[in-house]
Parts: sequence; C-alpha cells; structure tokens
Amino acid sequence: QIPGFPGVLNPWFPKSQHIRKNYSIFTSLNSAYFNFGKVWINSLLDNVNLNNIDYIFIANTGLSNEHVNYFKNKSEKIVIINTNINTSLKGGIHGKEWLDVVCNKTKLLNHVFNEYKNSIMMTDADCMFLKDPAHLIDNGWDLQACFRGWEHQHASFLGSFIILNTTNGSEFVDLWYDEQTTIKTPN
Repeated sequence: QIPGFPGVLNPWFPKSQHIRKNYSIFTSLNSAYFNFGKVWINSLLDNVNLNNIDYIFIANTGLSNEHVNYFKNKSEKIVIINTNINTSLKGGIHGKEWLDVVCNKTKLLNHVFNEYKNSIMMTDADCMFLKDPAHLIDNGWDLQACFRGWEHQHASFLGSFIILNTTNGSEFVDLWYDEQTTIKTPN
C-alpha cells in the first residue's frame, strides 16, 4: 500500500488527532449537465451523512434560473457560487467550452477553499455517491487525489475527485492550474 491512499492511515497525523471532522463538497455545473447534477445531488443527499457536511458548493457555470432553484430547494447546505462563466458546452466533450470549465474548476475550488479554510472534496458532477465518502477524508494530508490504478492507460491519477485539506494543498492546486495549459488529453 502507498501512504496517502484511501484506507491507508497517515502515521504522522492519526485521525484521532484531527481538530475538525466536518468537510464540504464542491462541484461545478451548467444546464447541459443538469441531469447528471440531479443524480449527483440526490445520491449525495440519500447516501452521505449530512451531519459531517458543512456546505455543498455548486459553482454555477451556466445553470438556468430554474436549475439554480432546483438545487437551492434541495438543502439549506447548498451554496450556489456565481462564477461569471456561462457555457452550454457547445462543441461537446473536449470542446473549448468544456475545457474552459474543466480548467477553471481547480481555480474555483481554490477560491472556495481559501474562503472556507476546511477540508473540501471536489467531485465531478457526472459522479454519484454510492456510500458516504467521509472515511476518505484525512486532513493529515495536504491534498488527496483519486487513484484509478497503475494499469489505467491514460492516467493513473484523475481529478474526478480530490480532497483539499491545507494551504499547502491549495498552493499545489495553484501550480496544477498553471500547468493545465501545457497538458494535452489523449482524446
């Protein structure tokens, strides 16, 4: 096992020494992804212990007013973040608008983290929660990343979920954001 991966205890900062156990969840959504967003929020509300959740942040990257209201009415913990990004994802997956949203997600995550100052899990909106992810949060690490396995042909690590825990992790996310323009996806 590799230290820092889910299920591996941090020997330098055991969970029993954690100051705060609560965390927040972050995603970005536009109306083109609304159906994914419905599955995302409903699975979160059904399968995640909300007593451990401070906020559910949704970065609005092109939600209609009707869709914003849908999410706002789901829970008082939901905070819609206005981003001044408005996309319909014309051009499809891997098009320019999609790439703008994906690249800005890390910048938006950092903005929210720097205001919130507590562990925050970013997930893609086309994911669903099958069970409570609280056991994955280990704020003894600066940052935790999704590990898909070394055998994955394109990328062993993927940002479909990351957990940002500290200012050092936030500084890494800034570097990650700056590097994104130099990376080409395999598709």
